[in-house]
Amino acid sequence: MFTNKFKFVDLSHVIDENISIFPSIPLPKITSFLSHSKSKLTGRYKNCTCELTKIEFVTSVGTYIDSPFHFVPDGKDISELDLKDLVVNGLCLDYSKIKDKYINIDSANKFKLQNKALLIYTGWGKYWGKSEYMNHPYLSKDSAKLLVDKKVKLVGIDTLNIDNPDDPERPVHNILLGNNIFIIENLTNLNLLIKKEFTFFAVPPKIKKSATFPVRAFAVVKG
Repeated sequence: MFTNKFKFVDLSHVIDENISIFPSIPLPKITSFLSHSKSKLTGRYKNCTCELTKIEFVTSVGTYIDSPFHFVPDGKDISELDLKDLVVNGLCLDYSKIKDKYINIDSANKFKLQNKALLIYTGWGKYWGKSEYMNHPYLSKDSAKLLVDKKVKLVGIDTLNIDNPDDPERPVHNILLGNNIFIIENLTNLNLLIKKEFTFFAVPPKIKKSATFPVRAFAVVKG
């Protein structure tokens, strides 16, 4: 399907035990459930060894997707998301030059966004792993309403939270997820997609009752 005419762009951060994360959420714990050295002693392997890894984390970690269930009690959870809604054509808009943290995406009005992924580049990924990452830009409530009107399929951003972290009403989450528009947070490398034609992929495993989950987000760029 994909030939030399296409380029793959990785849009995901690495998940490790020192990851940028909400202050109220514990850091992931990544340990060896069965190491290569210990597997030699089990008697279950011959001429080889085996590693089994144990990971403990809250699912809002790394580059992750929000299902409607994240803010809508009877909304679809991660296991119920349809693949055709997670592999879609995309558009990336550059908001890295804004002077304040309030992003109003009026410029999206001139684009056809129905059933597309809108990715919002703020440049904030350069602070990943640093304290500055927590004090990030965010989308306006009116912008969320505009995206509902434009019938966007999903919205991604290269910040910790698409909402103002100081606003307990979380209007952007409620508006988008309440209209079955998925959210991807903590993206990276979005600068490589500006003015490009691409298909966006953000597929989580099918986990029942999960509201959010990490994805290996990437784009396939044409040309």
